[in-house]
Amino acid sequence: MKERGVLTDLMSWLGDTYEPGQEEYWNFTHQGSSKTQYKNTKERKLDCRWKEYLSPDQQEKIADNRNVQKFLGNCGLNMIDDGLTLS
Repeated sequence: MKERGVLTDLMSWLGDTYEPGQEEYWNFTHQGSSKTQYKNTKERKLDCRWKEYLSPDQQEKIADNRNVQKFLGNCGLNMIDDGLTLS
């Protein structure tokens, strides 16, 4: 699969390893933006759990990547310390 090569390269670039489950993320309970932990509350919470999973070096590589910045700009987004925000 073409995706496997892209994911393998991406994970290697981030200093991590490819896992076959990445191609079928929807089969795992963490997928989507539903956030089951927050379903029974009306309180809005800032979700920065992604910082627990990416090392500071990985975060920096993503934030400094020219292609990532171009993609976000095309989507009208900016990357900030807490995640993404509209331009």
